[in-house]
Amino acid sequence: MTKQITYVLAGHARSGTSTLVDRLINTGIAGAPREYIPKERDLGPNRREIIAETLKSKTFSQEGSKYPVLGVKVLTNDLFKAGNTLDMDVHELLMQRAAIVYMRRRDVAKQAVSLHFARSTMLWHSNSSKLKGIPDDDSNIQYNYELILSYINFYYSSHFDWLDYFEDNGLSTLDLVYEDWISDPDKTVSEILKYIGQDSKPQALSKVVRQRQVSSNKDQFIERFLEDFKKDTGDDFYSSQYIF
Repeated sequence: MTKQITYVLAGHARSGTSTLVDRLINTGIAGAPREYIPKERDLGPNRREIIAETLKSKTFSQEGSKYPVLGVKVLTNDLFKAGNTLDMDVHELLMQRAAIVYMRRRDVAKQAVSLHFARSTMLWHSNSSKLKGIPDDDSNIQYNYELILSYINFYYSSHFDWLDYFEDNGLSTLDLVYEDWISDPDKTVSEILKYIGQDSKPQALSKVVRQRQVSSNKDQFIERFLEDFKKDTGDDFYSSQYIF
C-alpha cells in the first residue's frame, strides 16, 4: 500500500488557522489543509460516502513530496454537533486516521472580539473586502458586551471539549498556541512537517501570503470589554478562569 500523509489542523475560528494554512500550502509538500467537511448535516443517507469522496479528491500528489498528502482544517462545529455529540463520520473517516495539530489562542478576549467583527462584516480575512469589492469599514459595528462574552464562553468550553475528545479517544496532538507560533511561523511550519511525517524538503517557507487584520476599533472594543467585565464580575479578565 502506498504511504499517504494525512493530517488535521484542529481547533477554533480566529486562531490564525488561515495564515498557517497559507504557509503550509506554500511549502509545496503539505497539501492544502482547508475546510472540506460539509457544513450541511443533512446530506441524506449518502453523507458518509460524500465526505469520503471529498477527502479522496483533496489528497494531492505533489511534485516535491514523496507521498500523497491530505490536509484538512477541522473547526469545532465540524466535529461536535448540537448537544455536544460527535459527528461520527468525521471522527471515523478522518480524525482517527490523521496526525492532529491542535491550535488555540491564549487571549480569548481578543479572539472573541475578532469573531464579533468577522461576523458583523462577513469579512473573515484581511483581503476579503478586496475580493468582495466592498469597503473595508468596521466603523458601524455595534459593541455588545453580552455577545462577546458568549463567544468567550464558547471558546472556553470548546477548548475543553477538544481536550476531552483527544483523551477519550487516545489521540496524540501537536499543540500550538497562536501567541507563541505567530512570532516565528517558519519554525512552526517546520515542526508541523516533521510531526506529520513529511521528510521531503519544502519548496518555500518565508513567503508571506496573508496579512493579519488590524483595526483600532477592535482595540477599543477589547478595552471596553475588559472594563465591563471588571464591573460585571469584580475580576480582572486576565486573572480569570478564561486564561488557560
